[in-house]
Parts: sequence; structure tokens; C-alpha cells
Amino acid sequence: MDDHDLPAEPLSAGFTRQLLNAGQPGQIVVFVFTDITVETVNTWMSSLRATVDTWPPGQPYLALYDLSNVQHSIREYQYAFDQMREFRQEYPDLVTRIACILQNSLIGELGAQALQLFA
Repeated sequence: MDDHDLPAEPLSAGFTRQLLNAGQPGQIVVFVFTDITVETVNTWMSSLRATVDTWPPGQPYLALYDLSNVQHSIREYQYAFDQMREFRQEYPDLVTRIACILQNSLIGELGAQALQLFA
């Protein structure tokens, strides 16, 4: 961790958020998920909006989403994708670069294919 990295914040029982290179060009937000329940997704979306609303002007939103330790179901993914779709409609001009770490499983593969919709 360098001088501009902030410690990871547990924002719910289901995930943490950490800013790397905070306030600097190339700032990156890292979300590490341990579950993807409706409650976790709702808290994440609120956190995501707050993060984007305070993002350095003129900088692309750079993020890493680690979902590698989450036990998923299709229903949970669907709810998360519906929320992401609404978010993209709220922020249509937001320039993003997002990396996702997914499980090496069928659900992970389906998630990777669905994420292509937001690329």
C-alpha cells in the first residue's frame, strides 16, 4: 500500500471497498465481494453512486470487482445486472474501465458473458 492507497472499508457483510492511488490520476476502486445478496447489491449500488459522484473530474472510472469467492445463483446475477443496467442509464456519459475476477465455473462463465453487455 502506498501513500495514496486507503484501507479497505467493509461497507456491508457482503463486500469491501478500497481506493488505490486515491485522489490521483489513475485512481482505482476495488470492490471485493463475499456474497451477492439483494442487500449486498443494494448497498454496493449506493456505494457505487457515491464513489462515482466524487470521482476526480475528467478521469475515467477505473475499477476492479473481485467476485471470485462468491457462491452465485442465476437469480442473484440477474438482480445485480438489472441494477447495473439502471446505473448505466443514470450515468450514460461515464467513461469506465472495469476488470472482474470471476470463479472458474459455469456461473462465472455466464457472468462473464453478461458483463460483455456493459463493456
